[in-house]
Amino acid sequence: MLGDRIGRFRCAGLEINFRTQNNAETRLRMAMAGIVERGGIAEFGKQGDETYSPLDPFDVPVILNDSKLHPYFNLFANESGRAPARKVITELAPWLVPKDPHFVREFQTAGFEPRL
Repeated sequence: MLGDRIGRFRCAGLEINFRTQNNAETRLRMAMAGIVERGGIAEFGKQGDETYSPLDPFDVPVILNDSKLHPYFNLFANESGRAPARKVITELAPWLVPKDPHFVREFQTAGFEPRL
């Protein structure tokens, strides 16, 4: 597994016929070393279908002032105790863009609860 150019973890190679976990780990290390030796790390992560930029659901546009933001979004985005939940949402966000381009605006405003 490897992160693609916008941060999604994706399959970069699939081989399943290993007799032991130790054998699988050894083969993985060898494959990784080969990529590093060839200088192909940057190319290895390209899947060819990353057509958009990753979104940040906590990046509030300037036009949205605090009065337009959902009060629960403000708590979620700003309270230190919510940091683990913010991390989960941030990790999931790159997978949502093609399916729902309005996710961020609705998540930050009146649609916070259904989007969460």
